[in-house]
Amino acid sequence: FSVARREERIFVSLPVTLRTGWKGCMVAQASTVDLSEHGVRVRAKVPFRLGQDVELKRSTDSDTQAKCYRVVWVRDTTPGQSTYDAGLELRR
Repeated sequence: FSVARREERIFVSLPVTLRTGWKGCMVAQASTVDLSEHGVRVRAKVPFRLGQDVELKRSTDSDTQAKCYRVVWVRDTTPGQSTYDAGLELRR
């Protein structure tokens, strides 16, 4: 079973900071796996919930404005290693 992608992915690893929630928020360091016009796949050592809102900002660029995303899928990449991939869809 295969689903056609809406757009092309660009594979690039960039350090990013992820923030979830506003009260008692979680801040985590992560890296991108691939990017597209409408989303990004990130790899982090923290799990995410489907539907969770996530703010993403490049870790190396203090001038970049954070963008808001929604978690659309989550995958445990290495069982026993606590590393997760998450698909984030850009919120409009």
